[in-house]
Amino acid sequence: MDIKDEIKKLSIKKKMYFEMLFPDVRKTEQPVTLEHFCNFIGTQNIDYYKNWEKTEEFQRLKALRYATIANSDFFEIYDSVSEKAKNGDEKSIKLFLTLSKELKSMTKQKITVEDSSDDGLML
Repeated sequence: MDIKDEIKKLSIKKKMYFEMLFPDVRKTEQPVTLEHFCNFIGTQNIDYYKNWEKTEEFQRLKALRYATIANSDFFEIYDSVSEKAKNGDEKSIKLFLTLSKELKSMTKQKITVEDSSDDGLML
C-alpha cells in the first residue's frame, strides 16, 4: 500500500487535515495552515478531526507515512554504509552484510505479497 494512494481515498476535508498535520505528504509546496483549513471547512471547531486522529483509519495512515519515511531512510543508510564498506571499514562491512540480508528479506516479502493476489481465475 502506498500512502499517496490511501490519501486519495479520503474525503477532501480529511485529506486536507492530514496534509496539514503532515506537510511532507502534500503534492504541492504550498502548506495548509490551520486558518486555511478552518476557512475551507467553514468552522473554527475541529473537534471532529481531533477525534478522527484517534481512529484506526488515521492511525493506519500515520503508520504508512512512517513506513514510507523509514523505507527511504533505509536506502540512504544502505548507500552510506556501502561506501564506507567499500573503503574497508570493518564495522561498515559487518553492517553492510546485515543490511544486505534485510534488503533480501524485504524483497522476498514484497514478492510473496504480490504473488498472494492470484485470484485463481484462468484466462
